[in-house]
Amino acid sequence: MGGDQDDVALEYKRVAEGTHGLLTAVGQSLAYIDKGYNGAVIVIPRSYSSHGHPAEHVVSILDSNEIDGRVGVFDYEDPDKSSPYPFRGRIRCIRPITVAPSAIGKRPSASKPSTQWVHLREGSTTRDVIYCYLKSAILLAGGGSAPPSYGIPEEMVSAVSRIDATADVEEFLGYTSDSSLGSQIWKDFWFKYVATPEVLTPFKRSGSTYVAPAAFTKVLKDDGSGHSQIFEGRANGLKETICTRLNDGVIAEDQAWEEMANGISISSGQNKQGVRSRAHSYREDVDSAVAQLQWIDNSGQPTDEGYRFVSICERFGGPNSSAAVKYFGATLIQTGHYGTFLHYVHRLSEEIFLDDPLAFSKSKGGVSVFDEDSYWEYLRVLQSHMENDLKVLRKVSGRSRPRSRTIFQAELTFLRKYGFIPESRSNRYRLGVGLPINWVRVNEAMQVEL
Repeated sequence: MGGDQDDVALEYKRVAEGTHGLLTAVGQSLAYIDKGYNGAVIVIPRSYSSHGHPAEHVVSILDSNEIDGRVGVFDYEDPDKSSPYPFRGRIRCIRPITVAPSAIGKRPSASKPSTQWVHLREGSTTRDVIYCYLKSAILLAGGGSAPPSYGIPEEMVSAVSRIDATADVEEFLGYTSDSSLGSQIWKDFWFKYVATPEVLTPFKRSGSTYVAPAAFTKVLKDDGSGHSQIFEGRANGLKETICTRLNDGVIAEDQAWEEMANGISISSGQNKQGVRSRAHSYREDVDSAVAQLQWIDNSGQPTDEGYRFVSICERFGGPNSSAAVKYFGATLIQTGHYGTFLHYVHRLSEEIFLDDPLAFSKSKGGVSVFDEDSYWEYLRVLQSHMENDLKVLRKVSGRSRPRSRTIFQAELTFLRKYGFIPESRSNRYRLGVGLPINWVRVNEAMQVEL
């Protein structure tokens, strides 16, 4: 999906909230309009024990007060939890919404989450990344100060000035352009834990040869194998590419620093992200994750749950401690709605294999086998259902990535990491089942108090 999207607020009421929430819903929807949203939708139960037609009652309040069509009203019946489409045929439009121009402006669609569940990336939203980011947020939101300097190498400062003589080096390399609390937190995290002076250095000399410096960030990997690397560690990494170009005489050292800052355009292949563009994509990942996990609020302040995760890490031995792993996994299932993702996978798979228990299987020697090809075909079908039928997934084309990604790559990686689906390749799929789900582990995560 491309283009601009409207901002429409949703005011959702549960049966347990009772009729006293109806006037609150009306007031809140008008507050959303006053804040500049294009419209607001009130969604309420079909009936309460004390009121048979609450939606019609809300409409009469709106109409009698001459509230225009920017406020729509819908009602719903209890969902069919056994169906992959739990609300199909159970939602009615009682008062249509008319979307109006917004005071808060249009937002590019690519800036919105592409799924109903939390947006994560394997390298940039690990537990220690989130922990370190929250530490920066707690420091700065609590009135603390960032260090006067992050020790950016002089060669990098000079390179940035050659690229853009007017640029502030920290803003350029951190991809920020304002002094908001969110940007201050980001810069502190980025330069303190990821883009350290060692990481910002593109090469070192080994005799007469240029080699990648083997620098590590200050962020631990989730698997406990040490600190992560960025910009190097692969044969075709940015620093490895820069060193090849230096050794081949294609560029000089000054240009190497500039390419480290700004990246490399490759005419016949994938461009190499420099520090500036990687800061942008990394921040998108982290900002989205902490917001959707509800560990940072809209103003940049850590929430109670965010403080709790930091406290658990500090009390029990860091972000790779069993307590931190348990809390993070439970947050993914509950607040991050990975439980919702598993629900969709389970119900869609149930529907597919009830129709044909041998779906996607291949005949090998007269035996039906669900193999690797079957697995990817099955995932493609799930993706299509979620995108086209359930409308809980949309493809985002506005985001540039250094490597192509497989179907549900992040979701399946994180689900395996926390034991919600099998990690062993030999157990990742099953004939007549598709993706096996560890419901015992999911239920345990649902019981954790956040």
